[in-house]
Amino acid sequence: MSDESSPDIKTIKHLAKMRCPKCGEILDQIDVYDIPIEKCPSCRGIWLDAGELELIAERGNTSGNWLSKLFKKLNSQ
Repeated sequence: MSDESSPDIKTIKHLAKMRCPKCGEILDQIDVYDIPIEKCPSCRGIWLDAGELELIAERGNTSGNWLSKLFKKLNSQ
């Protein structure tokens, strides 16, 4: 069994992380309405997989104006 703290495993995990299409920074994963999305810590770009925007809209639309709430939530993280 391999040790996850070994340099080879750490390097592989680092290289496997998704990078920002705009600036190349490693993306952070954040949860919005329990949906994992990617946010760039450098350029602050938000990256969604197919169908995630629709899920966020459905879950955040319980009291209207879901897009405004989404941006407030993203800016607080």
